[in-house]
Amino acid sequence: MNETKRKPSKLAGSQAAASAPPVQRRRTVRDLERAVWLRPRDIEEIYGIDASMLCRLCKSEDLGKRLPSVLISGRAGRRGVRLVKRADIDAYLEARRS
Repeated sequence: MNETKRKPSKLAGSQAAASAPPVQRRRTVRDLERAVWLRPRDIEEIYGIDASMLCRLCKSEDLGKRLPSVLISGRAGRRGVRLVKRADIDAYLEARRS
């Protein structure tokens, strides 16, 4: 009765880690009152313009209707982020009201 204890294989642990759900990062709270550059999520909170409409405004072919923005691409092909200056969106909305 020679019983040998088996060590758990490393493969089983890596498979368990691979099947675990991705960890959601918590978004840090930003002071939106003083923020100069705004993300689409922030613009939706402040101005009520959703991300798809914002994207259409930023990519408009008519230069008079285009909202200036900066696109920062992600590393290694990951999704990037579009930023809009608060002053630009305020001026854009003011011009649209007139």
